Amino acid sequence: MNRPLVKIEHPMPGIALLTLQRPEKRNALSIALLEELIAAIQKNAMEARAIILTGEGPVFSAGLDLKEREDPKLAPVAMQRIATLFQTLVEAPCVTLAAVQGDVLAGGVGIVLACDWAVMNEKSYLAFPEVKKGIVPALVAALLRRQVVLRHARELLLFGEQTSAKQALAIGIVNRLAPGADLLRVCQEQAALVLGTDAGAIKELKKLL
Repeated sequence: MNRPLVKIEHPMPGIALLTLQRPEKRNALSIALLEELIAAIQKNAMEARAIILTGEGPVFSAGLDLKEREDPKLAPVAMQRIATLFQTLVEAPCVTLAAVQGDVLAGGVGIVLACDWAVMNEKSYLAFPEVKKGIVPALVAALLRRQVVLRHARELLLFGEQTSAKQALAIGIVNRLAPGADLLRVCQEQAALVLGTDAGAIKELKKLL
């Protein structure tokens, strides 16, 4: 029996930890993984006060699975699923956090941007390499513009070069940096702060924001 593509854990009451489990493919967002992740977020958003997303291995996520992205039959499905994922994260009634344990690319950065809060491994980097492959990252670009000023968005999207964790923090893509060994602890401590808030107020604040 194949293991799930998304591992679901509850490190403490009220907090769900969702881990992408496709490290051999750099946690590329296949249609199957996207569907599992959407379902896990939707289920836990109704039961948990905070959801943490992280990945297994040296890459948080490399974005959409390129084999599916380049398949004329599968590409529309993949795009619809990733759009649903971003919308599910943005509209989740609970607080969503990203613990970016490794490098993160393309649509993987979109996941980080769609979350309410993010901490990144201080030795990792992010990049939007789509422009080098003839792809226009429209969905991710929309999320990026919610987070950073246009000058930074242009640099990231138009050149497609790697950006250090330090720079990601400076321009507002992530909230904090941490050593890899401390990443989940830092993220869980932040998530635990939500337990002292009112669930109804959080839900309404997220709608407002």
